[in-house]
Amino acid sequence: MMQMPVRFLATSLLLASSSLESGCAAPVQVEVKPGSNGLYMAALSVGTPPQRIWAALDTASSWSWIPEAKGNSSGFHTSQSSSSSMGAEKSLTFADGDTIHGHILEDHVSVGSLEVPSASIVLAQNLSSNHSSGEGLLGLVTENQKAAAETWFFKFFRKKDEDVNAKSSILTALWNANPQVPKTYRLDLGRPSPQLWLGVPSSESSRSESSQTTFLPTLTRLPVANWYVSMRAIGLSYGKESPSLRMSFDFNYAFPFGAAALLDSGAGAIRVGAGIWERIMLGMPNGCRQDAGAIGCPCKDKEELPTLSMSLETVAAFYVLGLDSGADIIVCVPPSAYVTKSQTKSDWCELAIVNGGEHHTIFDMEAVVLGLPFFRSVSVTFDAANRVVGVEPVADASSLGQAAVCSDPKNWWSTGRRFSPKRVIVALMIVTMIGSYVFVGFSQSRTAERMRALLESILGPGTLSNPSPNEERPSTQFMQMANRNPE
Repeated sequence: MMQMPVRFLATSLLLASSSLESGCAAPVQVEVKPGSNGLYMAALSVGTPPQRIWAALDTASSWSWIPEAKGNSSGFHTSQSSSSSMGAEKSLTFADGDTIHGHILEDHVSVGSLEVPSASIVLAQNLSSNHSSGEGLLGLVTENQKAAAETWFFKFFRKKDEDVNAKSSILTALWNANPQVPKTYRLDLGRPSPQLWLGVPSSESSRSESSQTTFLPTLTRLPVANWYVSMRAIGLSYGKESPSLRMSFDFNYAFPFGAAALLDSGAGAIRVGAGIWERIMLGMPNGCRQDAGAIGCPCKDKEELPTLSMSLETVAAFYVLGLDSGADIIVCVPPSAYVTKSQTKSDWCELAIVNGGEHHTIFDMEAVVLGLPFFRSVSVTFDAANRVVGVEPVADASSLGQAAVCSDPKNWWSTGRRFSPKRVIVALMIVTMIGSYVFVGFSQSRTAERMRALLESILGPGTLSNPSPNEERPSTQFMQMANRNPE
């Protein structure tokens, strides 16, 4: 019973000590809890006097919104805030089809101990679906990400009335109002006590320390502001002691830069294209079938199902003349992170893996959405200043405090332009065998003759020295000339 607070205290002390050593302000802890809709909620204080609002953490959105209180319903009461200012109308449409319509609200906002006198937030007055009463959304995409993603093409074709300077990100407003806080944040959603940390040590300071965090570059070649990383391969791994791979798909075979994996803490599932989804279905146990767009499987225990194995490119990877060095990290998503027992069917499990359809791509790259199952398996650090992402495995509840283990999903032979040590070893062995055969069978050197004599003593006389009548061998005069040492 004491493991959870001890582990949480150790994490807090580690982050605080790292910040002191780097000369930055101590990280700011934000209260987080699981929401009624399956997402994780952070506590916001909006208005004067402050009104407490719970908002879902969404790493794929820059805009934040809170619901307007109507009658006795929970939400934000504009009439009770002396600092609120209503602006223009605003509509937001999300990837799942939800639409939010309301007005831009300028008001005092606090996240943890950080405050901003005036931040832009959408006051939702009309919702397209059934949202939990009183719960909003906190977008974690920042303004500098949006500016970095701008290209001359998009600037040229942007609509004239589009307000690109609108300060939509609460995080940007918080960092502008508190310049001493590093432009980083960390999501610890897979631990017993989920937390959001603002201003954690940056990637540059973390690399110089003995940290278990591995940093991944974002796909800056994509003209989008969201957090995309390169996924090299995905597979299904069975077993804990000596895991074995039953299914895998290597993206580098078809795409030089892998698949574009979106880190989306506002998505409740992992979403893949139809082709990958069908491969995953084939690797699942017998009896699994499509269930309401996701996967359902017969099971008495969640641990009967495989661990999702993912290969992600790290910052250590480099490219030379189009060739890829292949540096990566293997992230294991255990069944406890993506499987839930059905509430309506006995001995039935529901898997948070969704079919994204035939054309699940972005800018001609295969796209994968890494939702909450991914965030339950690793702690994720976002460095907005350096545009990198740090991942650190968390302990699996079913593995006695140890991180989940899984097989490497990469194909060691069909790798495209990626360097594969196994393929190099096999190729060198084949070349060595061919070269040895030519040397022993045809060379007139003393060493080759001794080796032929040794092999004939083992395999029988005439095995190497007497070729068949139809077999042509180099003439003795030619071999003597080839082996003659130059004077």
